[in-house]
Amino acid sequence: GEACDDGNLIANDGCSEACAVEGSFSLCPGGVTIDLADRIILSGSTVGIPNITETNCGGKSAGDAIYAVIPSKTGSMVATMKPQVGFNAPIIAFRTDCKLAKGTEPYCKQMTQQLGFQDTLMVTAGKAFYVVVTGTSGSAGAYTLELDLL
Repeated sequence: GEACDDGNLIANDGCSEACAVEGSFSLCPGGVTIDLADRIILSGSTVGIPNITETNCGGKSAGDAIYAVIPSKTGSMVATMKPQVGFNAPIIAFRTDCKLAKGTEPYCKQMTQQLGFQDTLMVTAGKAFYVVVTGTSGSAGAYTLELDLL
């Protein structure tokens, strides 16, 4: 029943001591800001939220859950996304600006609901990057997103 779980290591880091996401999805450059010190697990949904951007691999008509992530150290980050049953065509994108023009984001992956996503990305201490969770052809649903800073 937790919306997120980061071990509550840092106050006001995007996940409260009650395991609720702090902040809210909003128009760029808003979103939910997360200070990533170690690991955070977020549970969210793209159902009923607005579409404000498009990714290299689609998502023009689906809601966009956007997280601004600020790593505490330079290194590798493992990102794992698991779509829940019913989220049939999810997309995850990583970018340096919330509303990059289509074709300019460094990473975008469309996945099937059954396979999910896991990859390692290089991050820089104090330099925000954005994680966009959306769907193809209006597909929407719940997901779990885990970010581990190594």
